[in-house]
Amino acid sequence: MKRPTVSASLAYEAAIGLGMAAISFTASLQLQLVWGWSPAQAALGNLPQVIVMLAIGPFVEKIVDRLGTHRAGTIGAASMVGGLLVYALLGRYDYGWIAVALALTAAGMRVVSTIAGVTVIRGLPEDQTATGAALSDTSSEVAASVGTAITGTIVAATVAGSLSGIGHSAAGTQSFENAVTGSTLVLTAICAALVTWAARRAGRT
Repeated sequence: MKRPTVSASLAYEAAIGLGMAAISFTASLQLQLVWGWSPAQAALGNLPQVIVMLAIGPFVEKIVDRLGTHRAGTIGAASMVGGLLVYALLGRYDYGWIAVALALTAAGMRVVSTIAGVTVIRGLPEDQTATGAALSDTSSEVAASVGTAITGTIVAATVAGSLSGIGHSAAGTQSFENAVTGSTLVLTAICAALVTWAARRAGRT
């Protein structure tokens, strides 16, 4: 892609997709399979992510106006990566850490997704805006699918036996938590690489 702002925005969108796969998928599994939460309780456990996304939405424009697009995008991406690290390293110990991770990733994703979506459209000629919107959605969705596949593969390769029996033994719980930590760190590293490249790419303009 010869347009730096467009390619950087698509990289940001891909990072968001990976981040969503890293935390949303595995957090729900952990709450239900390891801690014994019901599906309804696990859904409520994801509320910090929803609340933060809704709460920060009206302020994204003000954040961008004050910090500038490049700096706001960089800070948002750092919040997202930081949240993933919190979840990977501390999420197994207490729900409070999961809530913090969900809030940090949600704040970062809300800022970055808004900036990336608008930047893709503005970076293309008027007759290609529909293509830009499709590319933006596709980048995030494909990355989310890849992230889920990576997580599922690592969990399946690490955990012995059925997932339904994870919480019934200390060994099963530990192997699952180790798999979640490993897969989340892998996806976090990929996200960090993507947002670093995107920040440098966008900084050229």
